Amino acid sequence: MGTDSVSDRDKLEMQELARGAFAALDEAELGDLREELQRSLLARGTEAVLETTLVDGVWRWRFAPMVELTLRHLLAVATDHTRSAEERRDEIAGMLDLAGF
Repeated sequence: MGTDSVSDRDKLEMQELARGAFAALDEAELGDLREELQRSLLARGTEAVLETTLVDGVWRWRFAPMVELTLRHLLAVATDHTRSAEERRDEIAGMLDLAGF
């Protein structure tokens, strides 16, 4: 495995999760929550959003645990079509508030 493959894989996983969560909000017509989340993540700065560790000379990038948990839960709720749009909006807004976003 090359020295860049671990870092590249981490970046790709993070991009896929973030894009999936933001796309799910847009598809659920919850774009206002997407914009709120984006502003909040950008306001927090890199150190609060990402964790980096050096493993065998390769930098590993990951979302901070609360950021990853929030994005994964948001993706699940936004794509849950058994709930009304209003129920999804309320749960996501509450989750963002609880998580400090």
